[in-house]
Amino acid sequence: MSWFLILTSTIASANANADDNTLRWQDTPPASGKFVRSDRGYMIAYDQLIPGTNEIIRMIPVPGGIVRLQPPIEIDNSEDAITTESKTPRKKEATEIKLAPFWISETEITMEQLMPYRQLYYRIKKKRPDKSVKPLEFGHVDGVTGPTEVYAPDIHFQFAMQPDAAAPSASQYTARQYTKWLSLLTKHEYRLPMRSQWQHACRAESARNQAAEKQATESPTPTSNETDLDRHAVYFGNAPAYLTLLVRRKLPNAWGLFDMRGNAAEWVIEDTAATGMRDGHVAMGGHLDSDAEDCQCDSMIRSNESWWDDDPDFLRSPWWMTSNDGLMTGFRIIAPLAPMSAQEKQIAWEPDSEELLDDVESRIDEGRGIHDRAQ
Repeated sequence: MSWFLILTSTIASANANADDNTLRWQDTPPASGKFVRSDRGYMIAYDQLIPGTNEIIRMIPVPGGIVRLQPPIEIDNSEDAITTESKTPRKKEATEIKLAPFWISETEITMEQLMPYRQLYYRIKKKRPDKSVKPLEFGHVDGVTGPTEVYAPDIHFQFAMQPDAAAPSASQYTARQYTKWLSLLTKHEYRLPMRSQWQHACRAESARNQAAEKQATESPTPTSNETDLDRHAVYFGNAPAYLTLLVRRKLPNAWGLFDMRGNAAEWVIEDTAATGMRDGHVAMGGHLDSDAEDCQCDSMIRSNESWWDDDPDFLRSPWWMTSNDGLMTGFRIIAPLAPMSAQEKQIAWEPDSEELLDDVESRIDEGRGIHDRAQ
């Protein structure tokens, strides 16, 4: 498939296709394939075409209900952390929460799927080369920021130089804007998963398994043994000599989702959605350079300033990261069943701190980044 956006495709025709809800659910159970029953019908797997390209994102339905989640184990990735003492002890109490069903991408967003958004900066620059033309006011819900190109692709994407590799190096803000961009183009709402949604999708547990774990609160996760991990994840213990983030190289979990553990750590939004910081965003599941114990559905790592240590620019890029952890962090997306409220869109798509907002605005004012409508 081409890495370049096919500009001859029209947004109108893509939206017309996207508005056909038969792509997403139906009134009766399908004869084959995975489905989830909801109050709107039977949710089915579907392929989301990225408008203007031949690329699709496979979306898989995930059941909701009352789910039992263990609190995450936070991995301290600071330079002075001691590996054997660097994890926050798990509380014994699990949490029961109610989740609505949703769709989630079958794999992490790949380099091919990210490319049209990466090209947005150049498309808008070509359309509006005169900076004196006032752009769409920053922060409007129908506008997105286009990132500048990474300064050294061979560094940022050294583990992902192929189209079917998970796309790493993107900050959580970039991942948020990607979901906003895709939502505006397709007229379907997409976002990063909340941490609880991600953990639920990773664990892929039936109601029977949930009940069984309730009797064993000391157990970290029913899928923690290394034999199981070898079948489902790329991590430090089985990674090839030439590290790579290629997707679908291991077995999917019970719900058909690939690489939930290992491969690339995955951005999520905390359920409190109140980090209030430029750094400190959360990624789950570990990556290909993580030990087995750090590649579980409850494994959590927070970004910090060191993730931008090798960025030669000042201000540091709000879009791209440069540290080893950053180079192995990507994301996957979800589509909620119910439309998002204005507040939920703000949480899912916009900067979550004044510092991050100032960084983005400063870059755009300097011409290093751009803001416009998704088209």
